[in-house]
Amino acid sequence: MAIARGGPGRVEGPRDVSLLATLKEAQATAIVRDARDLVVATSNPAGLYRLGPQPADSGTYTSPPLDAGGVARWGTLAWRSEGGGRVEIATRTGNSADPDGTWSPWKGSLTNPQGSAVASPEGRFLQWRARLVPGSGDPPRIASVGASYATRNRGPTIKDLRIDPASGAVSGKATLRWSAADADGDPVTIDVEVRKMGEQAWTSAVRTDPSTGKPADASGSSDGFYKDGRATWDTVTWDEAVYEVRAVALDDPANPAGEGLSGTTDLPITVRVDRTPPEIRPKRAGGSVDVEVSDAVSGVARLEVLQDGKVVSAPRPVDGVADGLRETFRIPDGGKASARTCRATDAAGNTAEAEIPQP
Repeated sequence: MAIARGGPGRVEGPRDVSLLATLKEAQATAIVRDARDLVVATSNPAGLYRLGPQPADSGTYTSPPLDAGGVARWGTLAWRSEGGGRVEIATRTGNSADPDGTWSPWKGSLTNPQGSAVASPEGRFLQWRARLVPGSGDPPRIASVGASYATRNRGPTIKDLRIDPASGAVSGKATLRWSAADADGDPVTIDVEVRKMGEQAWTSAVRTDPSTGKPADASGSSDGFYKDGRATWDTVTWDEAVYEVRAVALDDPANPAGEGLSGTTDLPITVRVDRTPPEIRPKRAGGSVDVEVSDAVSGVARLEVLQDGKVVSAPRPVDGVADGLRETFRIPDGGKASARTCRATDAAGNTAEAEIPQP
């Protein structure tokens, strides 16, 4: 037999243990039989109790808090009882693991074991307290209790938004990738939105079909359950410009109207939509040719010198790095070699060619 924290119960046999009483002290240090009674001594603080064999007029049992894993709406409470008499159950709710002053007061006097509506407000934790009143026959006992609930919707999360090509300069299609999760396991839709630099309004560029996720663990964390996703943005019908890009994760399809939530992440770089080839302006400068290349949107990437249709060199720009909207390249004279051309490429992959002036 054991004295533990809880409520009234009974010993069924030599190997069965049931809860008899709840004591406010920390330990039961001694149990002595006195005729038909049991005398229990406690410590921290010291106390002395006498437990008799006859049932009390009534008794109560208070359950440990039930954790829903998140703030929840509580539905019905059902239980299975044995013996005679009457069972009445009250409930309270809160958002701390240990009941304290922030919890709701005890509410309700539920008597229908098949399912009685919980009157307590929303909360992550539910605790129930049963009052058992003996009647004819065996005293009442509670064999099991169950509660239904629906957790409040938790929004999806999205991270690691990235683009291919990594330069962010495109002339046609761009692939966006990300990782998304939903703590409730709801299907998640991703809406890739864009706006021109300097503008306020976002416009949907591509939207994915809902994809299922995995629910969070018992702590409410969805870490480790992220699912990779991708979408293709066809920029052919979009203006040539510099765009900001973000991805919005939504769980609206899995929730009642107005209760869907979203999560947003931004692409760390801007995207330059550019379908216009760069401009090339070659001119002689003493014993060489200076080739000025300019591009209005994505910038100059490289210049190549072609002879007889084959690339023979790729000069560096005068400033050493091809990274601006305007670059100048110096090409030595080719002597009496056959005609040469130069081919310029911008960061989006557009190309243009021009003849290199002969000496």
